[in-house]
Parts: sequence; C-alpha cells; structure tokens
Amino acid sequence: MDPASWQEVKDVIVEAMRLPPSERARFVRERCSDPRVAAEILALLGDRGAEPADGDATMEYALGIDLEPGTRIGPYVVIDTIGRGAMGQVFLVSDPRLRRRVALKCVLGRDDQRARILHEARAAARVSHPNVAAIHDVVEHDDRAFIVMEYVEGETLAARLRRERMPIGRAIAVGRQLASALAAAHAKGVVHRDLKPGNIQLTPDGSIKVLDFGIANAPLGLTTPAATEAATSTVSMPAPPSRRSSDPGTPPYMAPEQLLGQPADERTDIYSLGIVLFEMLTRRRPYVQTTRPALIAAHEIAAPRADIVDAGVPHPLADIVARTLAIDPAQRYQTADEVIAALAEVDETLQRPGRGPLEQAVRWTLGIVASGCGAVAFVLLLGFVNTLVFDVAVGSRGFSSHPLSNIWTFGQRSIVAPLALVVMACGAIWAVLALGRLAQLVPIVSDFVIRTRQLPRVSTLRSFATNPTLVARVASLAAIVGVVLVFWRFQTVVTAWQTPISEAPADALATLANHEAQSNFRFYMSLVVVATGVALVYIVRLRAREGRGRERGSLYACIAVLAVAVIVNDAPYRLVYDTARERVVLDGQRCYAIAEAPARVLLFCPDMDPPRNRIAGASDPALRRTGIEESIFTKTR
Repeated sequence: MDPASWQEVKDVIVEAMRLPPSERARFVRERCSDPRVAAEILALLGDRGAEPADGDATMEYALGIDLEPGTRIGPYVVIDTIGRGAMGQVFLVSDPRLRRRVALKCVLGRDDQRARILHEARAAARVSHPNVAAIHDVVEHDDRAFIVMEYVEGETLAARLRRERMPIGRAIAVGRQLASALAAAHAKGVVHRDLKPGNIQLTPDGSIKVLDFGIANAPLGLTTPAATEAATSTVSMPAPPSRRSSDPGTPPYMAPEQLLGQPADERTDIYSLGIVLFEMLTRRRPYVQTTRPALIAAHEIAAPRADIVDAGVPHPLADIVARTLAIDPAQRYQTADEVIAALAEVDETLQRPGRGPLEQAVRWTLGIVASGCGAVAFVLLLGFVNTLVFDVAVGSRGFSSHPLSNIWTFGQRSIVAPLALVVMACGAIWAVLALGRLAQLVPIVSDFVIRTRQLPRVSTLRSFATNPTLVARVASLAAIVGVVLVFWRFQTVVTAWQTPISEAPADALATLANHEAQSNFRFYMSLVVVATGVALVYIVRLRAREGRGRERGSLYACIAVLAVAVIVNDAPYRLVYDTARERVVLDGQRCYAIAEAPARVLLFCPDMDPPRNRIAGASDPALRRTGIEESIFTKTR
C-alpha cells in the first residue's frame, strides 16, 4: 500500500475513534471501497464483526504447548518452563553436549510466519555483543520450530520498574547499554522492532541483555539472501496493518511509522529506546493509550517532556528523550551511536561535583556582571559609531573631542526605537502562539490543524523548519536580501549621510533634513534586525536540541549579517537627530557653530557655495552670536 493510501486509512481510523462503537463498522465500510482494508481497520478497532481468519493459529498461541521436563527437542533436554514470549513459549533446557543451560523458544503461528521469523533469527544470530542475548541454533521438531538462545539470569526491566523507581544514573547506564546493543545489531542490518522493558533482562552483575532480536516480529529489512527473497514484498512497500498474533511489535512501544505499517529502520528502534528511557525516568509511558488506533490519534500531538512529567529529570537528559520521541523520523537521532554520544555527554556532566550555594551565587553574580559589561560595551560601541559618522559628515573630526557621557547618551538613544520594536514583535509572536493554542481547544480547529499537518508539503516544511543548518542558511540569505532592499529603497538617504555636508550638493542636504525619510529607513532596517534576531534565537535553540558537531558557517553568517544590520541602522542616528546648533552670523552670512575648541569655532554655512565649513576665532568681531538653536539644515526664509 502506498503512503497516500495509508494516509487515507489513518484518517478513517482517527474519525472512527470519535464515533460510538456501534456506528464504527458502518462508517468504516462506507468509507472503504476495499472490503479487505475495511476488515483490517475494524480488526484494529477491535470490532467483533471482523474476526481473524487464522483462528487455528490464534488458538494455538492462546493455549501454548506443554513440554514436560525431560522432553528431548533435538539434542536439548527440557528442564522447566520459563514463560511466554512475544511469539511463543520459552523453556529452560540443557545442552548435554556443551554442558550448559540455554533458553528454547517455540515459535507459534502460521507456517509463513514461522518461516519469516526463522529467517530473521538466522540473521540476528550474526549479532555478537555483550548486551545482546546470543542466538545459538534453530531446530525443528514434530513440525514445530524452536530457537535456541542464551539463557540470561536476573529479572526483566519491566519487573524492576513495577517494583521501584530507577535512579537517574542507573537509567542512563541502561540507556547507554541499550543503545550500544542496537548499534551492534544495526551494523549487521538487524532491526529489533519490539524493544520494550519486557525484552530487556537485568543481570545480577548490573549489565543488561536485550532479548528477542529479530524473533518477536516478522522481518522488514533482512540481509541474508534467503530472508531477502522471502521478504521482498515487505521491503518494497509498507505492509498493511495486521491483526494481533500476526503483527509484530507492542503498540505502546512502536514508532508512529511502525503503527502505520510503514517500513522500519534504525530510527524505529531509536523511538522505542526513547519510550523505554522515558519509562525508566518517570515510571510511566509518554502516551497512556495502548491500542493502535488510539496511539495513532495521540501521535498527532508531541509526547510530553520527561522533565515536565517528573521535575527530577535533568533538562539535558529530557532533551535527549524528546529527540528520540520525535514523530518525524528525520527529526530523531539517525543512528544509535548518536544516542550513545549524547547520553555519555549528559552522564559526564551529571557526574561532575555539584556546585555549592556560594559557588552558584558567585557564578550568577559573574554572569550578571559579564552581561552588564557586555551591554554597556555594546551601547558605547553604537554611540561611538554614530558619533564618528556625525563627525565625518559635518567635518568636525579632530576639531573637538566628545566626552564619554556624550557618546553613552547617543548610544542609548539610538537603540530605544529598535528595542521598542523588538518588545512589540515579541509580544505579537507570543499573542499569536497563545491564541493558536487556545483555538486548538475547539474540535473543528483541532481537526483542521491535524489534517493540515498530515499534508505532504506541510510535513516537508516542518522537517525543514527543524533543521538548524538549513534555517540558518535561509535566515542569513533573507537578512542579506533585506539589507540590500532597504539600501536600494533608501539609496538617497544612505548616500546623504555618507557624504561630507561641506561638499554635498543641496539635494543631499535636503534629504538629511527630511526626518520622515530617515525615520522610514530606520524603521525598515529595524524590521530586518528584529526578524534576523528572532531567527537567530530560534536557530540557537534548534542547535542546542540537535547537539554539537553541526556546520557552523551559516550560523556565523547570520550573526555577521545581524551585526551589520544593527550598526547600519544606528550609524546615522546622531547625524539625523542631533543637528540642533546655535545659529551665528559671520560677515552677514547665516552659519551654525557645529563644534568649538578653546579659541576657535567650526562653522557650517548652508547658504554658501561649497566648501561650506569655516573656522573662525571665538573672539572674532565678524562673528556674532544669536543664542538661537535650530537644525543646521533649516532652509533660508
């Protein structure tokens, strides 16, 4: 069945779950033109009108088989019954040839099921790892298939979790061993597909053993020639969901794609590992649902974070669990080795000596001081830049010096408007997100959101939006385009404050006097700054969630463009908004005292032909002060 058809099946299941049980059968049969597909869905929903066709195999599984102690199965002698596994009954047997005890699993089910499981068992037998229960042999006796496995003493992880909570350090250690076992199996092309606490044995020496590799389920990707031939149809396209005994996996621990019958790969096991980690840390599963249809519907909403369910779970560890439980396989860890590295890093961090109250107070104080110093340096830098632009433009550079307080003042003033825009933008974003969450409480809106998220294009867009490298590339490119567009739109404004006014043509001076144009330039450049800043925060958060080792060039490019946009936005501030100077008269000409030294005055005379700057002595009788302050770009009446 192709993915599009499976999407339709999924929609039918979700809608049927909302109906009373008495109406589901009619609804499913009306929606599904293929009776076989309708029967499969009804079986998933637990409808009694769709009884399994393989009644004999189901009955055999329900009853099991009885092997009395002393019974010989090939060269093995039965000692006792251990219990029931996912696809058969397990016995403790003796191997007289090697004088050891092993576990013997009788594989139940139809002949085609047994054949596929035996093929998978032979593939899994190649996995050799300290945390994987070894498969020694495959035998057949009285038309029954048996798998001979390593006998592991101890208790299952499921029994341990029922009895008591697992300490954080122990949970991490178990998680690392599980990931190591998965990595070894995946390297051999074997996917477990039924990892759960019941298949994890805790040994007396503290280590763990993963049981039933490739046995508790039918194969989806085998590497042996025989198995590949037997499972060709399964590999080429997703198999339709099967019923109870014929379907591999345990629903509460199955990945979303596995519940939908799509092919399983390494990331499927990583999702199951995430469920196990979540359960070890919180003593509950992330989803309380237990049936396939209910879980399919529940997966429309991301799993809760482990540190929200249990505040005692460290935040970095909860980040790892959250990533393993991503609904989209592309957003999970792609290999078990990545999980091992992430857990090792968190383990190392948690094992470092804890900081005392005094040390934490010192670190907080140093952090606050460092942040304050950085903010002061940033404001002074902006004040220096816009003062420098002012001095160069009016020709006063080197004529007089500016006190630090003056630079600080104009640095502060230049960021008031952008900061106000940032606050408004953040408030608007928060309001939109809050309204979106509230709106999803309405069933109609919630259904629309669910359907929209399921669209292929939307899924592709969500995958892109969670890739920090791609987002950084697009954000940096968009920021560059934004800066270029603002420069192009306000090129006369930019040219005006880059040209010394003493030599500037009259139209350039008129542009500098046009506060509306200057304000528009700063407004649009501030929008670029705000958008780039928001994107940068989002990228940093994504990178923190994704872990280290990702390409940093795009991130640095985004930071560089943001820095350029901030400086360009604030550079002309003083030239535009600090133009009020005392009007004076020199030899009958209107001038303005733009800078003063102890015995000299630098004048700007806008009515004169270029060059318009003059230097006059402070006591020159031709210089007459008026005491009137106005913009140096004021037009002559």
